[in-house]
Amino acid sequence: MINDGNAAHLDHANPHTFEAEDLQRLILQATKDLDELDKKRRRDFKQYEMEKELHYRESLQNLTSEQKVEAEKKHEEIKKKHFEHPKVHHPGSKQQLEEVWKEQDHMPEQEFDPKIFFQMHDINGDGFLDQEEVESILSIEVRKLYNDKDPSYDRNEMMEEYHRMREHIYREFDTNHDGLISKKEFLDYSKQAEFNRDEGWKGIEEAPVYTEEELK
Repeated sequence: MINDGNAAHLDHANPHTFEAEDLQRLILQATKDLDELDKKRRRDFKQYEMEKELHYRESLQNLTSEQKVEAEKKHEEIKKKHFEHPKVHHPGSKQQLEEVWKEQDHMPEQEFDPKIFFQMHDINGDGFLDQEEVESILSIEVRKLYNDKDPSYDRNEMMEEYHRMREHIYREFDTNHDGLISKKEFLDYSKQAEFNRDEGWKGIEEAPVYTEEELK
């Protein structure tokens, strides 16, 4: 039975059948809905980061000169520590996927094979990589940036890192922009020169989501 919430996207001239065009309409609408959710998520996260920074700056105003110097020193030490992490591979690069292949998939002895990799991570077997399936292959890279045993660990920032990396992979792989990565799209990209290019990745603290002007 088709969900009533999707009724607006079906062919009402032919109410008794579910055509390929109907499926395409649903996919396009779902993609649009996901895009809107991502836009809202980015806005909310930006607001969160700005409020976090403003709260820190306001907290300094209630300190003595000596306390302020000490607090600023500690703040800088935390930021510096966050920059001291293993190299983060470019999301979706061969180097990043090979790391998943060896460490997450436990295939160290077998040469990386994009076709087998896709099949292993297409968890529901529908022939596509959806958002959750893509984010599941990003844990190793994200964990290089975030240690949940660190007192300064920020779960909101960690989750945003997953989303940022996932969006980046979609921009490179999802050539028809339907919100899914098909097997063909995945294999086609794996044959391009860009796939072998590991340009690394800048985390949120290295690439702030707001400007100093926006804080004023």
